[in-house]
Amino acid sequence: MSADLHIITFNPDTLDPALVREFATFEYDYDAKPEDIAIRIKRYNELSDKVTEANDYEPIHYVDDVWVGQVSGLKIGSTGNRNDYIPLAVESIGALYKRQGGVVYITPEIIPAITVAFSLPHISKYEQPYPDGQRSRGIAKARDVKKFLIANIGKPTFVDLW
Repeated sequence: MSADLHIITFNPDTLDPALVREFATFEYDYDAKPEDIAIRIKRYNELSDKVTEANDYEPIHYVDDVWVGQVSGLKIGSTGNRNDYIPLAVESIGALYKRQGGVVYITPEIIPAITVAFSLPHISKYEQPYPDGQRSRGIAKARDVKKFLIANIGKPTFVDLW
């Protein structure tokens, strides 16, 4: 079972950035202890419900977003091996958002900080090549993410898995 990491734009006039920060930074603790999982799932669902309600009851993934790559939290939890199930580009982008407090406003300066992640070695188990042979299907192409970021300069974004 895998999930997909997306960079998502939102309107700060209708969706409170403080709520988005709490929701967005909550997700990225792949090292949680097994006994904390039930508590974490409950809290994630509470935050997700608040975000959906604040977004006029539309699931947050109905807004503008771009796919970044795949993650398998279940396989990480069962094997303890992050490298096999989190592509470095995905982990790097998730970590950047976490360091920035969960919400990143897209600026010309932040775009290279995000897209450089796609130059990291791709060593995860997601190894199906694109037909043109450029990258694995486990991660997006840098040019697709960069195009999305350029089109959304000035907008706040966060990352989420679904």
